[in-house]
This record gives sequence, structure tokens and C-alpha cells, in this order.
Amino acid sequence: MKINRLYIKLGLFCSIISLFAFTPQADDPLDKLVAALQKWTDTYPQEKVYLHMDKPYYALGDTIWFKGYITIGSRHQLSKLSGSLHVDFITEQDSLIRSLKLPIVSGMVVGEFNLSDDFKEGSYRIRAYTQWMRNAGEEYFFDKTFTVGSLTSNIVAKADYQYKTVNNKAILTAVLNYTDDNGRALAERSIKYQIIIDKTVMDTKVTKTDALGSLMINIENDKRANLSGAYIRTIIEDSNKQTIIRDFPIKAGLVQSDIQFFPESGSLIAGVSSRVGFKATGVDGTGTPIKGTVVDQSNAEVAQIETLHAGMGNFLLRPEAGKSYTANLTFADGSTKAVALPKVVNEGYVLGVYQPNKDSILVRIGASAKIIAAAQDVLFIAQTSGETIFATPVKIAKASTSIWLEKNRSRVV
Repeated sequence: MKINRLYIKLGLFCSIISLFAFTPQADDPLDKLVAALQKWTDTYPQEKVYLHMDKPYYALGDTIWFKGYITIGSRHQLSKLSGSLHVDFITEQDSLIRSLKLPIVSGMVVGEFNLSDDFKEGSYRIRAYTQWMRNAGEEYFFDKTFTVGSLTSNIVAKADYQYKTVNNKAILTAVLNYTDDNGRALAERSIKYQIIIDKTVMDTKVTKTDALGSLMINIENDKRANLSGAYIRTIIEDSNKQTIIRDFPIKAGLVQSDIQFFPESGSLIAGVSSRVGFKATGVDGTGTPIKGTVVDQSNAEVAQIETLHAGMGNFLLRPEAGKSYTANLTFADGSTKAVALPKVVNEGYVLGVYQPNKDSILVRIGASAKIIAAAQDVLFIAQTSGETIFATPVKIAKASTSIWLEKNRSRVV
């Protein structure tokens, strides 16, 4: 029997890891694949790091105390793989200012950073990783942002960013807000600000806050300069006539909000219904609300779009062969954008995962007409954290094949 080696990997809840047993047999192709996956997991285990810091925020002069836990594998056991942990202290302009190399003892480390007088108020990051973790990339590093303030200053400042299109020109607006330590707005206060890009002062102005203690700064970037590391520096006097300097990182480039679409299993398959997830991200890197419609090339509406939470949502779509689809979107500020959906593929599989009950997971495999006609077998493998928990061949002979993963048993229907 010809077996199509379709490898379907699921992220499942850890509570069902031990619920399915699998015993390899030497000549079975499914067993060989499972054994190869297990060998990969054993040969290249994934380390993870978590730092437990003593406080959520700090003041100048404090000492940041932390304890680190280095774990490995799907069971999160304390790691014996690496001998040292690198811990970096980073400014909000992404400049590395201090770095520690700490010995790992029984999978744990302890360390500290002193916030001496040469530090400034603002946001900072702590990043931690082992040399082994660098093989997997920075997305596996521990990375935490926190605030450092001053005990002597009675000014609290924060920044928000908004994207707007004015006269067909892209403009990033920084909204700065100032209050005292009791939450009262610092209204009509004189502030000097500078926009600093690539360590060069690009603009300097003196202005005043409004009745709410807010200040709006429009940042134009017609030359499309790289805003990585750029920031706004503000200078204001507190009630004690002390000069307070605040730096706010410019967290976004002057580009329109980013919209991404994620069809189930990665592709839109002709004739197969699937959910299409989407994520709308604003210029500040956070989710932004959108709504709109999906139309085909003849402008016929086929689905509606609206975010549910943090710029995310999903909709159902049954694409047709030879057709293309576009999302016509409207943002919160009234601006619009048309975004093309991924191209429709004629042949392929769609895998959907549902949890109708707390103790079970339903997996549905949809397939295109040509694949159904061939009545092929595929190899279905479920993993969690790199550990194989269920594996079976599945015959694809109808439009939708369901697999139940339950605590007591699993079945193909």
C-alpha cells in the first residue's frame, strides 16, 4: 500500500501526554518516522530559561535581584546541558550596557544588577540565554521589559503611539502624558522635546501640555529613515524645580498597520472549507481593531471580518479554484486598506483542531477532490513539546475525516 507521508504536528495540552501509548515495530514506516522524531528530540533538546525577579519595577539606586531556572525537554526538568547562563541588561534604545555570565548549578543561577547613579529613568530589558539556546534563535530567549523610576521625582510620564494619514502622508503621532505622583494632570506645563534618530537630533521644539497634561508630537519620515533605536527626549521641571529628562523610544516605523492572514494548515485549498485566522498589528506593535469584508475578483462578498480581541479574529472561507480573494479593511481612525489573501492551491489538506470537551480534542482532516479519489493513507502524528503522544495511519477517502483524542481512548471516524 502506498503511504503518503503527511506529517501533521499538533500542540496539545500537557495533561494528555501520557494518555496514549505507542510501541515501535522495526519495519513499519510510521514507527520509523516516530523513532526519527524521537531521535531528533533526544539529540537536540530544547533548553528554556525563566528569571524570577524580586520586584516588577525599580527605582534608581535599587539592586535588581533575580533567580534563574534553566529547564530542558517536554517535562521541563532542570537542565544539566549548559554550564553557564548569559544575562544582558539592555536600554530602551536596544543598547547593551551590562552583561553577566553566571555558572549554572543544578539547573539554577542567582545574580543581580545595580542601578547606579549613571542610569536614567525609563524602560529597560533583561535578556537571558545559554549558548545552546542560540542554535534555536532569539525567540527562545527569556526577555522581559520593566520600568526604572526615581524616588525624588514627582512626575509620572507615559507614551502612546497612533498612526494617521494626513493629506495622503504617513504620520506617526506620539501622545505623551504627564501627571504628578497623585495622578493629577500637569496642565499647561512648558516642555522642551527633541527627536533623536541615529544619535542625531533631528528636531527641537518648546511647547506646553494641554489641560489633560498631554502633548502630541507628529513625526514625519518622508526619507524613510531607519527608526530602530530612535527616541523622543523631553525636558521638564518638577515641583521642586528639578530638571527631569524623560526618553521615550519610537517603537514604530512610519508604515501602515500590518495585517496577516493564516489559513488553517497554511494554505487555502480549493473546495475545502477552513478557518482563516488574522492578526492586525498597529505601528506600536500591539493589536489594533479592524473590520471589513472579503470579496472575490468579481467583488462578490464571501465573508465578513471583525477583530475579537487584541487585533485577532477568524472567519470561514470555502475558496474556489481559479479565484482570488481580497480583504477590504477599515481601521479605527477611519482609514482603509485592501489586502490580498494567500493564493488558492488546487490540491492539499486542511487540518482543523477543536476542543468540544475539556477531556478531548477533535481533529478534522479535509482534503481536495483528487486526493479523496485516490483514497490515500496519511501518517497522523500528534506531539506536545517535542514528545510524540499519538501516531496512526489514516485513510483519506471522504471530504472530512475526524480523529478523536480522548483520555481513555482515541478513534478515527
